[in-house]
Amino acid sequence: MDLPKKRGKKPGSPKTGGRLPGSPNKNTLLLIGELREKGIEPIDRIMELLPKVSEEKQLEVWLKLVNFCYPQFRQVEVQGQINTVQVTPDNVAELCRIARESVTHDIIIDSEPRQLREGDPT
Repeated sequence: MDLPKKRGKKPGSPKTGGRLPGSPNKNTLLLIGELREKGIEPIDRIMELLPKVSEEKQLEVWLKLVNFCYPQFRQVEVQGQINTVQVTPDNVAELCRIARESVTHDIIIDSEPRQLREGDPT
């Protein structure tokens, strides 16, 4: 007895067809169309209702909306050695001097290094 052949693509095959990334599906398009027919703009309605709720609820709404306004950053793994220095009352003055020197040696403005002159803000 012969086994039935497997259907579909082989594992690892590239995806073809379907919606492009970021394009809305049919249900989303229908919902947007119905809302517009009725003259409802969700963002306008949210902005109208927002002052009527508590500050905690307003913050919750803003935190959810911000995800649609700004890109989300990916986690980056740092490789190599990171040198740290323990700041103590004994070495804080020395660390401030080193930091001040590193800032005053070269300042980058428009990607061009320049020397600080007397009277320049530090």
